[in-house]
Amino acid sequence: MINIRYHVYSLVAVFLALAIGVAAGSTVVQRSVVDNLKSTQGRIEQNLDDLEAQNAALQERTAALEGRAGSLAEEGPGTFLTDELLDVPVMVIRSPGLSGDALDRVRGALKVAGAQTVSDVELKTAIADPDALAAVAADLDLPADAPPEQVQAAIGEQLAGLIEAVHAERPPTVTPGAPGPGTEPPTTDAPPSPAVRDLADFLRLLDDAGLASVRGSLGDAGVDTQQMEVVTLGGLTPDVDATVVLKPLLEALAAEGQPMALAADAALDQPLGDGEEAYGVVAAVRGDGRIRDQVSTVDHVGDFVGVSALVLGLAAVVDGQVGHFGVDEGSDSLLPPRR
Repeated sequence: MINIRYHVYSLVAVFLALAIGVAAGSTVVQRSVVDNLKSTQGRIEQNLDDLEAQNAALQERTAALEGRAGSLAEEGPGTFLTDELLDVPVMVIRSPGLSGDALDRVRGALKVAGAQTVSDVELKTAIADPDALAAVAADLDLPADAPPEQVQAAIGEQLAGLIEAVHAERPPTVTPGAPGPGTEPPTTDAPPSPAVRDLADFLRLLDDAGLASVRGSLGDAGVDTQQMEVVTLGGLTPDVDATVVLKPLLEALAAEGQPMALAADAALDQPLGDGEEAYGVVAAVRGDGRIRDQVSTVDHVGDFVGVSALVLGLAAVVDGQVGHFGVDEGSDSLLPPRR
């Protein structure tokens, strides 16, 4: 006969053994999981340390490259572009919202190259204002209710016609040393020609209407405008689409069949926001065969390579040569050949 006390002790022993087995098993499993997690964490931490070191090295390298690019943009023009456009009269027509740094570098490069910026025309955001456009419609021989896009195109075409008239006043070619017109520079007190006065008056009209801000010596006595070349700076900018004026302007200039203009875009200062669109003139020129063969283009004009391409490309335009420079679609090469 089994003693009840022995039976109880046996049951207790069985349950105690089970408890000890469960506890021991769970301890082994937990230790394995913990060891595995610790190993994984160590690898992750090591990977993060490696990535942080790589990022730090890349940031240091990027800062060094940006520093060199900035120094080159400041010092390069004086070393490589001096007198490339000596005494060439230049008219700059630019869209609103153009990067201030890019504009300063273009101005600096043109100055170092010896170009004479006789007119700097900044189109204003009012160029997209129907009321402001309607106010000048009559001056363009358009009805007061003309659609804004018709007035914008007419402004560009009128500008082109007046610029062509000034460009046509270049002196005839003469044999070196032979007497004839064009052998002497204009006297310092020579009055502006009728074509120059007409262009200056039209620019003043745009300025008075708030459609443009105009600076420069165009229209002053003694200012040389013979062989005046045109630079259009179209952005890129999300502020307003100035190509509605600039493209008709360039189309009309191209129709003359004689190169006299270069179009350039600077890169965006800031990334575009949701729904924003960047407007530039270079793509419009490169995508239109009627303009492409007569108007040179430069993309990314804000850095040293860009301003160098602008100066050398404009010098080529003076010689009757057209090219497309930069890295975007439609470019022929990064830089024009030096003369």
